[in-house]
Amino acid sequence: MMDKICPLLPTYAPEGYIAQWATLDGYNYTDGVLQSWGKMDFSAAHDGQISTDELVITDAAWSDLNPLFQDDTSSSFISGAVLDPLIQYDADLSAWPMLAESYVMENDTTILVTARDGIYWADDPDGVGDNEPFTIKDVYFTFYAWKTVSNDVHLFDWIEDMEFVGDDSLRIFIDGDISTYENDPYAPFLPSLWTNILPEYYLNQTQDVNGYPDITHPSWNTYATNAFGTGAFEIYDFTEGVETTLKLRADCWHLNDAVTSDPALNWEERFGYAAGFTPMNYLRIRIIPDLQTSLLEFEAGKVDIVGVTTYPDKRDEYALNPEFEIQSDTLFSYGFFGYNMRETRGVIGERDPCPGDDTLSIGLAVRKAMSYACNRVEINQVIHRGEYIITGQFIQRWVFGVIQTLSATTSILTKPENIWLKQDMAQLFQPQQHQVLL
Repeated sequence: MMDKICPLLPTYAPEGYIAQWATLDGYNYTDGVLQSWGKMDFSAAHDGQISTDELVITDAAWSDLNPLFQDDTSSSFISGAVLDPLIQYDADLSAWPMLAESYVMENDTTILVTARDGIYWADDPDGVGDNEPFTIKDVYFTFYAWKTVSNDVHLFDWIEDMEFVGDDSLRIFIDGDISTYENDPYAPFLPSLWTNILPEYYLNQTQDVNGYPDITHPSWNTYATNAFGTGAFEIYDFTEGVETTLKLRADCWHLNDAVTSDPALNWEERFGYAAGFTPMNYLRIRIIPDLQTSLLEFEAGKVDIVGVTTYPDKRDEYALNPEFEIQSDTLFSYGFFGYNMRETRGVIGERDPCPGDDTLSIGLAVRKAMSYACNRVEINQVIHRGEYIITGQFIQRWVFGVIQTLSATTSILTKPENIWLKQDMAQLFQPQQHQVLL
């Protein structure tokens, strides 16, 4: 791709930074608050802190707690705290079962998912259920709802059909190209299983004339503001425009050794909750969308963790203060310089053979020359304080990592030689090579 076409020059993957009070132990910025919960506690109270039994963070206001209709990260964070997915990708891009006890590829276009036993839904706000168990029906309902009534039905077009297998399994038929007669593989299907599962018994009380879940039923409006699930947390309190408080569910399966002892979960290593460990009970999310205000509240001890990616001077200040600690991680994004390759663009889009080397087009030679001439190291030092990660790939690292887990696919994207810059192009700033090409 880069050697034969060179449509762009990858630049940088940015680093994200957080500051935390040094008395907070066990928090891992890479894993995130939710996955760190079973390892976090306070060694002592810090200045301004109200309670060591809660973690206080900031975020913007959420809008809809039903994943089917979400369009903001504040809402999805809370949903992710109260709900669980079938499988989960950890920060190292390894895939792990969650509500799925197992998922087995029967062939390139069929997967069999088996539901985990011993998991129960939190109490719903209307008292419809009573200690309702999670079942494979919830999985079927969730995917069916995504395909029929969600804001993003196209994301699940790859599901051709589903059928129950026994009382605890679901066979999903995959079709990556509905225009062909035979079912075709669909490489990105596995990340789609990283989907929070919804309570069928509560949201499927009535159906519309098409047989779809009736989203006009009052339960749907209730769920949008009072979501509940199988996850570690439940909504404890909410004050509009002020804060949302989540409470750890004492009866959640995350704390049930009978469930989490499954070796396939590697639970203690990934989530903590070791024997004898007492986790905090509350996660308070203050609604402070203004970053400067969040920093002031953090310094006053009213917030325990704050983002400092866009405040490098504050980051430097906190790094020198023994009361604070700084963590960083490469973000799931990257930048690039894209080349306009349309034939109507003179020179850079020229398809005619390059004089002196007919293996290259004139446009390709020019694009390569521009790439070689770009000193990304100097740009990084001058603009980004040398903190960004110079990248040599044209897709985000997490996308490539996910694709690598899909053993059934033979996509071109699984071949690193089609993604990474060729060895000579991976080397940075080469003015001599740039001059040769021109």
